[in-house]
Amino acid sequence: MKYFCYLSLLALVLPACDLSKDEVSSRATQEVDRILLQAEQNILHADSQLFQIRRALNLAESLEYKKGIAQSSLLMGKTLYQIGHLDLSLQHLHDALNYYENDPHKRAECNVTIGEVYLRSENYGQALLHTQEALEQFKILNNPRGEAQAMGQLGHLFEKREQYDSALYYQEQALAYFDQSQDSSELAVIYDNIGSIYEDLGFYRQAYEHFVRAYRYSLALGDTHGSLVNLNNMGDSYRKRGMLDSAYLLTKAVYDQSLEQQIDYQTKAAARDLSKLFLELKQLDSAYYYLDQSYQLTEVIFGQENAKELANAQSIFELEKKQQTIRLLEQEKSLTRKVTTGGFLAALIMIALFGYGSYLRVGKARKERKLLQTENELSKAELINAQLNEEKLRAELENKRLEEGQLQLELEMKNNALSRSALHLIQKNEFLQSLRSNLKKIKKSEKEDLHKKIQKLTKSIDLNFNMDDDWEEFENTFKQIHTEFFDKLSQQHGNLSTSEVRLCAMIHTNLHSHEIASIMGISSDSLRIARYRLRKKLGLEKGANLFNYLKDFS
Repeated sequence: MKYFCYLSLLALVLPACDLSKDEVSSRATQEVDRILLQAEQNILHADSQLFQIRRALNLAESLEYKKGIAQSSLLMGKTLYQIGHLDLSLQHLHDALNYYENDPHKRAECNVTIGEVYLRSENYGQALLHTQEALEQFKILNNPRGEAQAMGQLGHLFEKREQYDSALYYQEQALAYFDQSQDSSELAVIYDNIGSIYEDLGFYRQAYEHFVRAYRYSLALGDTHGSLVNLNNMGDSYRKRGMLDSAYLLTKAVYDQSLEQQIDYQTKAAARDLSKLFLELKQLDSAYYYLDQSYQLTEVIFGQENAKELANAQSIFELEKKQQTIRLLEQEKSLTRKVTTGGFLAALIMIALFGYGSYLRVGKARKERKLLQTENELSKAELINAQLNEEKLRAELENKRLEEGQLQLELEMKNNALSRSALHLIQKNEFLQSLRSNLKKIKKSEKEDLHKKIQKLTKSIDLNFNMDDDWEEFENTFKQIHTEFFDKLSQQHGNLSTSEVRLCAMIHTNLHSHEIASIMGISSDSLRIARYRLRKKLGLEKGANLFNYLKDFS
């Protein structure tokens, strides 16, 4: 009778353990849904949102909760896109697309977002593929708003590819829907995009009319930044139509308001347009002043973007480290819970065995069973310790992998800095070439005093063609990425001049010929001669690829 009571107690306890596991799993899935709901409502800060979405994703993966994994991946991709991490964003968005295999609505949403990310990263082929797929899915789902968004995105894509007929077609299709639904935010964007297309085609009056409509919608929405962009576009269209007084009034107003509100990017754009305007008015001092303001703001924005990218990369790195620590702690907690549960069950079994032994009054059998149970518990404890050590080792390996990823991000940032440095050199020299050419035309004037002033200013501009300072910045960035290039090149070809070494570096960077000519301040014909002489000094045979040869020096 006593033995029967012990067995009944075990029969009651074991099902209770299973019920507890089900309750824990149900609460965990509810927690995943709660976190994702907060993220969708956008009530969290970007860093906190990344942390919470990652937490939801890890929890959903541990539970094999497919809906939670898919939604977490989609939100993670969108959040990473907003802070500029395009590669990581695409990785999560493609994961979401795979998990939403049987959900056409979510697949359409994923495809249009993936297309947007590819468009921003200038991968126009993939952007077109996914956006067109999204458009077809929205048509099948009878979702006209989705169709309009996809067509607007296609219009923007074709504008980037300079296929203006297709760009206008899709933008006007999108405009028809948003105009009917009176969606002011979308209408402001669509009108501005159509204005940009007409501006690229040289139809400045039509461009101006669309910029005005975009401005009205931005103003009605209270979108200060958007309205300043529209005003600046209107001023630029005035300038291109030769209406310089109207262009000055609008562009100067945009410059003053952007400067007051500390909108650096728009201030830079307005300063650049003012520089072009004063150049056309032959007011060279003012043109140079606003050009200098534009360059200074470019450097400020470049520094801010670098700092932001570094901070975002550091945040993601720290997030991954925290997640690894949390996973390790949760695994340790889970193992501790299993040990506790096992100990509890073992204690019940021992009590049952003790009662059974007492009931049968077989003392010897009781002692042998107790000894065997103790040995089993010791073996379990050793196994658990081994599992904990293995998990810690995995965490250490994962941390090393994350550190390698951090180094890779830093390398990508340095490559971006090198490209931007080269672009800065190109833009500077192209403008100075244009300005020098105009000054030489003015120089032909018969007034002696004006001739001397212009001659002095021309010499000052010629001095700006000395690109030693810009080259030093370019060379320092280049050396950080390709540490051994100059040393190896000097060892094998010590007879190269300074300009030939610079030419080697720019060819290695894979710049276009017209970009290299602009940086070096020479014509395309002079560049071809310089390349020919360089090939002879390097001892290259006819037909040998100069880029591939220099690439081996990295």
